[in-house]
Amino acid sequence: MNTTRPSSERPGTVRRSALLALAATAGYAAVSQYVLWLNDPVNAGAGFWPGAGITLAALLVIPRRHWWMVVCGVLLAEIGGDTARGYPFAGSVLWGLANVVEPAVGATLIHRFSSARGRLVPVRNVLVFVLCGAVLAPIVGGAVGSFGAVLEFGSAWSEVWPKWVAGDGLGVLVVAPALLAWGEQRSTQRGPVESAAVLLLLCGTSALAFQNWGHALDAVLPYLVLPGMVWAGIRFGVRGAAVAGLVVAQAANLGTGLGYGPFSLAPATDDYAITLLQVFLAVTVTTTLILGALSADLTDRHEASRLLTHQATHDPLTGLPNRLELQERLDRAVSRPRPGCSTAVMFLDLDGFKVVNDSFGHAWGDALLVEIATRLRDTARPRDLVARIGGDEFVVVAYDLASGDDALPMARRLLHAVGEPVTHEGRTLVVSASLGIALTDGIRSAGEVLRNADRAMYRAKGQAGVGIDSSGGAPGARAGAGVPSRALLADADHALYAAKRAGGGRAVLWQPGHDVEERAQDELLGELMEALAGGALTLAYQPIVDIATLRVCGLEALARWQHPVRGSVPPPVLVACAERGGIMRSLTRWALRAALEGAASWPEAHGGQPLKVAVNISGAQLADGLVVEDVRAALAASGISPARVVLEVAETSRVVDLGQAQRTLTALAGLGVGLALDDFGAGLSSLTHVSTLPFDILKIDRSLVAAASVGDKRALACVTAVCALAAGLEVDVVAEGVEDRTFLSTLAQVGCGCAQGFALARPLTPAQLGAAFAAAGPRGWLLDGAPVPRGEGA
Repeated sequence: MNTTRPSSERPGTVRRSALLALAATAGYAAVSQYVLWLNDPVNAGAGFWPGAGITLAALLVIPRRHWWMVVCGVLLAEIGGDTARGYPFAGSVLWGLANVVEPAVGATLIHRFSSARGRLVPVRNVLVFVLCGAVLAPIVGGAVGSFGAVLEFGSAWSEVWPKWVAGDGLGVLVVAPALLAWGEQRSTQRGPVESAAVLLLLCGTSALAFQNWGHALDAVLPYLVLPGMVWAGIRFGVRGAAVAGLVVAQAANLGTGLGYGPFSLAPATDDYAITLLQVFLAVTVTTTLILGALSADLTDRHEASRLLTHQATHDPLTGLPNRLELQERLDRAVSRPRPGCSTAVMFLDLDGFKVVNDSFGHAWGDALLVEIATRLRDTARPRDLVARIGGDEFVVVAYDLASGDDALPMARRLLHAVGEPVTHEGRTLVVSASLGIALTDGIRSAGEVLRNADRAMYRAKGQAGVGIDSSGGAPGARAGAGVPSRALLADADHALYAAKRAGGGRAVLWQPGHDVEERAQDELLGELMEALAGGALTLAYQPIVDIATLRVCGLEALARWQHPVRGSVPPPVLVACAERGGIMRSLTRWALRAALEGAASWPEAHGGQPLKVAVNISGAQLADGLVVEDVRAALAASGISPARVVLEVAETSRVVDLGQAQRTLTALAGLGVGLALDDFGAGLSSLTHVSTLPFDILKIDRSLVAAASVGDKRALACVTAVCALAAGLEVDVVAEGVEDRTFLSTLAQVGCGCAQGFALARPLTPAQLGAAFAAAGPRGWLLDGAPVPRGEGA
């Protein structure tokens, strides 16, 4: 049998309900005896019955399944107290039943019609509370209680029932809101000094108002408390209104019960005095509660609007202004410039932040961003703006600089602050940042100046060392004062790229002309995307030759772009443009499909060996693993055997996550394709790559081969070492960039199996390649046995 308690029946909930029921019982017993004692001196009946408010509040704050605790406690307190005072037992039972039926009816109705039980905001909840709890419920409870008085004492129903209803209704109005609002922490709360001032005002005016000053003054003095009650409701919300009502009602009831105050001097019976008291308190308390609810409601709406505005204009992680707020404030700044002053926009991002996220997790990365935001805010001047516009990118706007040169010391301080060690969860890390600076002088818009600063930052990331670069001359004075913010953002963007290209950990001040290269690259990127979509790219194939037999054993597919205006775009420019624009995957996907479909028409075997096709992929593509699906799709579309496909990854490509790269390469190897490490020896992590990643071909970088071919002993030693390494790893080795056929014998002596280069064959167009296959004999395509078309130049 399942003995697990449901979540709503947790012991903590039951214990809390029991404590509240016990408190309600004790409070009910205490106030009932107090009110009965207060009633005795004048024998006029109580002005209000606080027990009704205590019981209703208790029922509203505990779950309905625990109401029986309050009901039983109040019933026992009522019967026990009345019996102890000498009242008949039957009447005590009826009065006790009345005092538990009444709050139960009120609480049930409030649950039914109120959007939030126990809360007196918005105003609709106050109206429901007054109608159900202070009017309808006392009518029902008064009927039961009055029957007991009629039965035991022979009292007139018309005399007892109205007094019961009015007394309990006022007790609900006065006590229940004070208890319900006590636990609410609302935005309308003010300082302790003002709270004490309101309380003292109410106590003082109540003490003055409910004294016997003579009939004329007594008719006016009670209304002195109204300003204080209104102040409490408006300034402190429902809680202030409830406390004000409780203070005033207690003072009025005490004074009237003891025979003092204006209501005790009413020119009628004592019952009429009590009635005047009840009407006065009911009107003032209800009005004050409505004002308090309105104040709280309006305050909540204002706070919600302010919060939405803050969320829309500020970064949720760091609390800094976001791009929207930055743009707006820059627009204001540049539209009203101060004569003789400049505004500097500094675009900053962290170097290698992705490595931090990948290595230590996003929680660590978020903590780093928060720490960097704090340091930037502390380092900048109080009047400067620090914003986060996304990822690890921050912008600092320095206002009112005497000249652009004043931005450089501030940039140095910012970089120094960022470079301090960061400790989180017991791990300490040192990071650097790149910073691009752009000035507002004569710029067309804030967007442009931010873009210039961004590009200046990328220029800094491309240079070695750490420092400040203001090359290009001092910025010349530009015409124009008020400029739109878009130009500012553009300049900052350019400066950011400049800083990134400077090697990272440094700042670059954007100068006119810095953006020429970037704009040209942007234009070239757009044209490349159009060419890729329009089928304007082609492939050329460079033969790879077996050194021992001079037989072509494979061909490397190379992307070519014949620009209609620029002419032939060099392959390094083509690849760099694709990587910069984030379209390398699209370019690789196209090259894979085109190369594999072309290779499907070649002879499968060439001189007894499979004729392979090699395709280059970017090292960055190993990070997401999507290249595996691209290769699988290209193999399926072409029908070529995976054994005839080789994928080349440049050793100079940045492989950030070796673990993910290994998983991707292993998956590619699982498809049956070969894997080659291209440009081996040109980078700084060759041994790490070759020992960790599952390559089966090493391609010696052309710079080593060229140096070795002209007699460079150190280069030849490196080539020999690579060949020995390949033999030890049991992988093939290919020498790239062979410009002299006589060097082939040296390569053969040191153990190099294959080679490619202009001395053997230049890259061939598909038509030239078809002619070469047609001319090849049965032994295959031999460089010395069949004519080789001249091919293209590079």
